Amino acid sequence: MSIWQKFIGLFDWKGRELCQSAHHIASENKFHQALRRESARSDRNGQGFSLVIFEVESIHSSAAKALIEILKYRLRGTDEAGWLGGQQYIGVILFATPQKQGAERFAQDIFQKISSKINVLPPYQIYIYPKDWRSPDTINNPPHQLSVS
Repeated sequence: MSIWQKFIGLFDWKGRELCQSAHHIASENKFHQALRRESARSDRNGQGFSLVIFEVESIHSSAAKALIEILKYRLRGTDEAGWLGGQQYIGVILFATPQKQGAERFAQDIFQKISSKINVLPPYQIYIYPKDWRSPDTINNPPHQLSVS
């Protein structure tokens, strides 16, 4: 068996389990730390990122659970999700996604996957770093409409 076959076998065996356990919704404090870390990384390497914020307080709890479940499988290994505003919002950091179109594609993919399970889609907001950024500490009550240009 080649090294490549061993690698693929390892990924098939453990990859799914590792991905599932790694993608959880972080506490608000840890998510703010992740935002600070990602903005510092972006400042160093000049590559921006996106933050998508889903409002979950305005949707039924079963819809919020469906969103969280979809996020577990949709996030890349480099993306991070966490709570904001208590548990009113779920934020998702999309690493190396500095254009609005990439973040919009992500949100639309989430909505496509979730639309068969829920009746009302959660409102969302997109922020692009550094274009339209605010301090992570002020993202506790984002507006309900998309206002990124």
